[in-house]
Amino acid sequence: MSELRNQTETTLDAIAEIDKMVNETSDNTNKIVLAVETIKQIATQTNLLALNAAIVASRGEPGEPGGLSLRSRRRHVRP
Repeated sequence: MSELRNQTETTLDAIAEIDKMVNETSDNTNKIVLAVETIKQIATQTNLLALNAAIVASRGEPGEPGGLSLRSRRRHVRP
């Protein structure tokens, strides 16, 4: 009878430890999901900023057909 009690207690301890590990894994998974969502939001904003910069660059200066004018290219190249 004592042997059975010891095995039962050992099993219950193992189950409690597994439950704790599952809960920790769930918490860590939720943190990862939040981090991935944040990264997605940053990537979206970065893409929008790059698109906006490309649109602005394609407009050129007044009187220019489009793209960066020679004058503005020189400004970007000079130190």
